[in-house]
Amino acid sequence: MRRSHQPMTRICDNLIRDQKSVWFFADQPEPLLDVDKPFRGLDSIYADVLPRDISLHVMPIGGQSEARKDFHVELEPADEELTSIIAQALADQDGSYHSRDLRRVVCDFVRRVAARLIRYEHAAFEIVLLRDRHSNELTACDLFEINVATLSRDADGIIQKVPPEVAVERKVPTIIHLDPDRLALFRLPPEFKNLRETKEALSYLGGSALFQMYEAAQADDSLGYDAKNHIRAEHLATAAATRSIGWNDNTTYYGLFSEYYVVHRRLTFEGFVIRLREAILATLNEAVAKIAIECGKRAELKVPGLPTLADVNRAKAELAAGSRTFNSVLDDFSLL
Repeated sequence: MRRSHQPMTRICDNLIRDQKSVWFFADQPEPLLDVDKPFRGLDSIYADVLPRDISLHVMPIGGQSEARKDFHVELEPADEELTSIIAQALADQDGSYHSRDLRRVVCDFVRRVAARLIRYEHAAFEIVLLRDRHSNELTACDLFEINVATLSRDADGIIQKVPPEVAVERKVPTIIHLDPDRLALFRLPPEFKNLRETKEALSYLGGSALFQMYEAAQADDSLGYDAKNHIRAEHLATAAATRSIGWNDNTTYYGLFSEYYVVHRRLTFEGFVIRLREAILATLNEAVAKIAIECGKRAELKVPGLPTLADVNRAKAELAAGSRTFNSVLDDFSLL
């Protein structure tokens, strides 16, 4: 996550950084655009586990996959200079590396955006241009993340609301009008409209109740409390809450359901992940096109070699027909 303390146009190391937005933590979460509220079930472990786990399934970790022999990331048409600019823009500047490996940075960026979308339903970035102060040529870009809780719409478009004390500190106005041509706004796919209900249900699970009941039972063995039954009930409740997305909470569920049902849930999850990935890549390509235009070029990211919805549908048909073993069906979706 990038945070700049010097917003707006500034000169640094002979580069002009053209930036409008600022990063700050909002005291009170406010809706982004049409979102009523972000997920706030902080007492539940799923508030952190769900976004983190799903993001790990979206793209090969670190851009490496032994299972996906045809997987690669490339820019079309090929352009070494533009590839370097885009890779640098996507790299996690606050991480442990400043990679220009396009495959790695695309995978890591998509993973980070996926986690934001599952938690907040939106993710926003400003395309910050860095130009040579003498020639005015574009030499680099930065996708600067904006706290989605600070964004809203007015009659002129998307604005960032800045508290007076932050505005004074950063020397910016309290209302910043953002340029739509310099924004990358990631949203959940429309078919994920029930995800908020899923997260709301999960917010009542996985919290402190289990530990409180266990401690109470340890203090008073006459309560008749059975921790195993409690855990089983939690797993059943979690499975019911997540049936529309197929997430399994890193639990096999083989002790609760038939193997056929477990595999079918996994295929449902794979379809969910694929839709999420495709939505992120589509918006990312819009940002790539905007950067390319600034360079007087055109470009599109190509990411072949990953599972598709057609693969999910084929696997479901094979599962129903019993033409393949359960494990072989799932092997088709490995990203390792």
